[in-house]
Amino acid sequence: MYEVLMYLFQHYRTPQLFPQADDLHVKLTTLGFDEESVEQAIDWLIGLACATQNIRLLSHASPGTVRIYAPQELDQLGVQAIEFITFLENAGALYAPHRELIIERALAIKESPISLSKLRIICLIVLWSQEVEFDALIFDELLSYEQNKKRLPN
Repeated sequence: MYEVLMYLFQHYRTPQLFPQADDLHVKLTTLGFDEESVEQAIDWLIGLACATQNIRLLSHASPGTVRIYAPQELDQLGVQAIEFITFLENAGALYAPHRELIIERALAIKESPISLSKLRIICLIVLWSQEVEFDALIFDELLSYEQNKKRLPN
């Protein structure tokens, strides 16, 4: 799934330019991505679009607020993921609605705890889908997945 998401990131300026889900599915499988990965990625992206509609109702949290994680979130995300999300927030790369989208999409993976490499991809795709502009250092941090790609389990 993550390879599919990275392909989409590299080949489309914005998710709004994707073909319809059925056409995208055909295109991706024709390119050689396996059926299951394509279906998972498309389902995940559909979930992101739905979550985006719900999250837009949130206003930005006041500066200095702290996110308290529920026990299930702590278990599923893990310490590294939470520290990375906090790092992005403290660096000004994301606001509360983005954070909530990242958490929601990370929890949708059903991996416990989620690896930092996978979380970076989730952050990158969520911020990209929201058309968030971030500085080069944050972009490099998010793209460090490419350096760790061979270590990612399928």
